[in-house]
Amino acid sequence: MASIIIPEELEQNQRRAVRVEMTAKDPVRFAAGRQKATIINLSESGIAFSVAEPIAHKAIPGVLKFKIDQVYTLKLQVQIINGDPRCYRAEFVDMSAQDMRLMSKLVLGLQKLHIRREKLKRQQESTTE
Repeated sequence: MASIIIPEELEQNQRRAVRVEMTAKDPVRFAAGRQKATIINLSESGIAFSVAEPIAHKAIPGVLKFKIDQVYTLKLQVQIINGDPRCYRAEFVDMSAQDMRLMSKLVLGLQKLHIRREKLKRQQESTTE
């Protein structure tokens, strides 16, 4: 059996979960407190986002709405780690097991969606050449 070799730079990654870079086309919306937010990236355990007004508290309610096989709305507690209105980094706290499974399903779905989009883009580029 062949062994898997993990490059050192991956072993030193401090993140607990893989983050997916987001685009405006993605079927995911987030509200931080009472503000609509623009999602920068997302993982099973956290989020990076921007908002119009500064957030004064370190712990805020968040609402994540997305569509996979149906529309889901998760009401989450969000702990701000650092940042400013241009890019807050936060983690989800006290998530239920069901919410964690949904987040895992969402991240995997987004990864597949991005791969399909990139493949389609490459196909369209090759047909126009």
